[in-house]
Amino acid sequence: MNLIFLYGPPAVGKLTVANELEKLTGYKNFHNHIISDIIGIFFDWGHSARAPLVNRILEDIIDTTAKADIPGVIFTYVYDISDQPWIDSLSKIVEHNKGQIHFVQLIAPEEILMKRVNEPSREKFHKVKTPEKLKELMDKFNLFAKVQNAENITFDTSTMQPREVAQKIVEYFDL
Repeated sequence: MNLIFLYGPPAVGKLTVANELEKLTGYKNFHNHIISDIIGIFFDWGHSARAPLVNRILEDIIDTTAKADIPGVIFTYVYDISDQPWIDSLSKIVEHNKGQIHFVQLIAPEEILMKRVNEPSREKFHKVKTPEKLKELMDKFNLFAKVQNAENITFDTSTMQPREVAQKIVEYFDL
């Protein structure tokens, strides 16, 4: 199984690129809000049970899909360096199942993110929806950090269309 791990700050276009990548590859689009929003029914952001529960469920799903010979999964994530131990654990799960994990960082200038965060397309899921909340997260976390201990490719979504980014990912990883 190929796990395409798209990461970057809120409003950078992870889900939009994931949707295009899904069309090009046929891989399953497993964006982070699928589980996060469900867990949010029970545990608000900041609750001590939330992140460990989300991570366990995600690990189990990735492990199970890898064992089921699903050719590829696209996953989106807002990464901070404090997430690295979980990323290392996820990488081990994929590699243990003879899969490959491909890290793709999406970036855009802060002023672009501040404009995008209000877009109506963000209403469907429990996403960050205001410039104030985005600024708060950017001040608290390093949302432009690269995943450690792994090869990363980076695309600036302010200079490329989502379909173009997806096509470059397909070409780079020969999907």
